[in-house]
Amino acid sequence: MSEKKTLSERLENDVLTDNTKIIKFPQCRDCAFRGMEIQGEWIKDGCRSYCKIYGPKDSNGKPDEIYRGTEDCEFYEKG
Repeated sequence: MSEKKTLSERLENDVLTDNTKIIKFPQCRDCAFRGMEIQGEWIKDGCRSYCKIYGPKDSNGKPDEIYRGTEDCEFYEKG
């Protein structure tokens, strides 16, 4: 029976990233539909997974491709 590897041994070849440096929803920052309503107040923020198009009641939020900026949003309008 082989010995079980330690956590350090299992992770020694991994490359760690600083997720705070990832630019989320890059095309949403100046979109006319950005933001969401929180406690009755509209928050104009392009860094959220919901907006006027991708609302929490009708979907699971914006697609991952929009989050990463790898695909253009079909509903984007400069605002």
